[in-house]
Amino acid sequence: MLGSRVKCAQCGATFLVQANPYQDFPPPQSWPPPSAGLASSGPTDRQFRIGAAALLPIIGLGMLAALFAMQDLTMGAVVIIGLGPFAIFYGIAALIDPNIVRAAGKFGTHLPVRYKLIALGVGLAALVCSLGLMYVVWSRLAQG
Repeated sequence: MLGSRVKCAQCGATFLVQANPYQDFPPPQSWPPPSAGLASSGPTDRQFRIGAAALLPIIGLGMLAALFAMQDLTMGAVVIIGLGPFAIFYGIAALIDPNIVRAAGKFGTHLPVRYKLIALGVGLAALVCSLGLMYVVWSRLAQG
């Protein structure tokens, strides 16, 4: 039927039957093309270390300021005190080896299990410190 005119049964329009206009094009490919670099995307080691070096003093000063303001302690200060150990522990881990922090997040799926175990240990140590620190803060608030 190539080259002949055909009437559409639904709308009644006539058209010329042509070859597939898309057959000269290559088959579609996925975009972006897969590459080995995508599995390890995310911040570079240098970016991790610079971020950790910049944030560690800020977190430490924020925790100290919240602790010194204990008589006027708000829930925001308690959150800073409670989450501070996580930021400090993972910040130090990022300075030592950024792959430890990657293993704790979405960019570490390609890393060996040892990094995941170290990241888990860092997280558990931070949790213990965080709970202990929050217990001390709440007990002092209850006394005062």
